[in-house]
Amino acid sequence: MLLPLLLGCSLHAVQTGLVQSGDTGLRLVGDTGRRAALVARDDAAPLHQLEGCTVEVRGLQLGRRLWVDDWKVLDAGDGSMPFVGVLRRDGMQWSLRDRNSGSIVFLDPDSLAGLEAHVGEPVLLIGYILGAHRVNVVRWKSLVDSPPTDPDPDAR
Repeated sequence: MLLPLLLGCSLHAVQTGLVQSGDTGLRLVGDTGRRAALVARDDAAPLHQLEGCTVEVRGLQLGRRLWVDDWKVLDAGDGSMPFVGVLRRDGMQWSLRDRNSGSIVFLDPDSLAGLEAHVGEPVLLIGYILGAHRVNVVRWKSLVDSPPTDPDPDAR
């Protein structure tokens, strides 16, 4: 009866590395080259869209497989620390609660450039600080797994 409790604590892991996806699934490659297969569902599903980013993941690990409970993006692949969260709109105000810091970040509406179509979706933003909790968006990426498109819908 005590064994599952002890194993639960000892199997919890925190790992940092580069996200890679491919035919073999989602992987985390650590700085020593060690690879771990990531199982990223529900709240961790955006990890599938973060190939090339450095992330920190937490979760249950058995062997070289890690079931992700929590995660944050440390590097957007270009050396910058991004803002990651669900895009919100309240009147004319655009914002997101950053997963990394927990703070609410307000976005300059003149810098959104198409981001408006992703309200309610998780996004990754790269930008610069304009003032207190206000960011000018330079680049962004939707973290929603888009459904595959049919290359020839008339071929049915």
